[in-house]
Amino acid sequence: MKRIFSTLPFLVLLINLSLNSCNYFKKSNAASSSTSDSALLSTANANLNAQFLFISDVHVDSTRAESTYGKDTRMDLWKKFMQKADSVAVSSKAKFIVYTGDLPAHYGKYYLDPKVPFNKSAIQSHDTDLVVSLNGLRQIADRNHIPLFYAQGNNDAIAGDYFPFNYKGSFPPFSLINQSFNPYPALNVNSASTPPCIISMPNPNMCYYSASPVAGLVLIMMNTVMLTGNFEKNVGTAVTHQLADAQFAWLDQQLKSAKTNNQKVYIAMHVPPGINLYPSNPSDSSNWINDLGPTQKQSYNDQFLDLINTYNSNPNQRLIEAVLYGHTHMDELRLLMNKNSTVVSGIAISAPGITPLYQNNPGFKTVTYDNNTKSLMDFTTNYTTLRTAVQIATNPKAVNPYYGNLSYSFNKQFGNNSNKSIADLLSSLPLSTIADSAKNYYTVKNPPIPLAKNIMASIKVCYGARVSR
Repeated sequence: MKRIFSTLPFLVLLINLSLNSCNYFKKSNAASSSTSDSALLSTANANLNAQFLFISDVHVDSTRAESTYGKDTRMDLWKKFMQKADSVAVSSKAKFIVYTGDLPAHYGKYYLDPKVPFNKSAIQSHDTDLVVSLNGLRQIADRNHIPLFYAQGNNDAIAGDYFPFNYKGSFPPFSLINQSFNPYPALNVNSASTPPCIISMPNPNMCYYSASPVAGLVLIMMNTVMLTGNFEKNVGTAVTHQLADAQFAWLDQQLKSAKTNNQKVYIAMHVPPGINLYPSNPSDSSNWINDLGPTQKQSYNDQFLDLINTYNSNPNQRLIEAVLYGHTHMDELRLLMNKNSTVVSGIAISAPGITPLYQNNPGFKTVTYDNNTKSLMDFTTNYTTLRTAVQIATNPKAVNPYYGNLSYSFNKQFGNNSNKSIADLLSSLPLSTIADSAKNYYTVKNPPIPLAKNIMASIKVCYGARVSR
């Protein structure tokens, strides 16, 4: 079993994901409603603000029952999370969902390599995890009649960790589920140019695209897996730079178009720019590759910061309101700096992992944005605690039947009582103040020391933030 497929169905998939179109089954965008219990929407601002769900790194382990710290998301936590996410979507009247990647449990396999010993059980488990997570996310979106936008995570390719979806003829993971209508990567979008819809998808195999979730907003879903050193090792330097250069040229074009059309932009991705606080190779702490291709004058990190600085040159007229990312499993903030590292040109916000693998509490976010300006005004992290391995062993029958109702908000953590946007507030605070507040919830309020050793080092994303490769 090498899971390499015939070309005909793959061509059908490409047709379904044609570029610059909204060729998807039309679905109602009327969210289910109930009395709101969200901490984010005050009575005064209810008519000004709207919300979306921000989820990442579910890492479903479909083969095991009870979850605990240091392990991926087992089925008990997965079912509780889906119930909780559905409840929060209803109470917040969420307009859409952003999912920033990583679906299955961690396997770290390259399943198509003939040199790797064949492991049928691991392959089947990996594929089942993909099916369970993709179907579960679809259920949340479908029950609430809202779109869901997916960005590729490094664990999501059928071929294995840090591989493209079409490696050696393999299919995207979406091929494992029913894609007869409303197909991934964007669920429940319209068939025409009326939001929610796809705007541009130039390379479905690489799974980067732009969309309009609501009128006036462009959501750019990047594939930043291709910017990592592991991806480069797997597919080669020349291919990596060719793919990445094409994506950056497309990204610039999408930003120009949004500016021309007086729209605001959120950029979503899996692997963020800046420093990796717990690299597998201590000599390389950069999240994105630093080596330059034949036509490059700057690293991709610096090219990205150039775009942020170009389109956000006037802080009162930002084009790019926020960058949304996952991958780290922690509740993070990052400041995207100018060339002198003195001015905050943009902000980046993570969604913590549902998986508690890194000793974090499982969490996801409800993000509030201004209906008019599309500025991010607040977020609430909804989280739960788990039983430890010792507690499970001592009393295996005492299973918590629900996802906890614990939460905290950005505005309360930072004492933001002036109705400033998140970007405006973070642009005005000293780095030490931001770091001190971030440390309070970095592990989603779980006391154990995280693997990351220096939280402050990751907060500022600066030009030239690199380690020699």
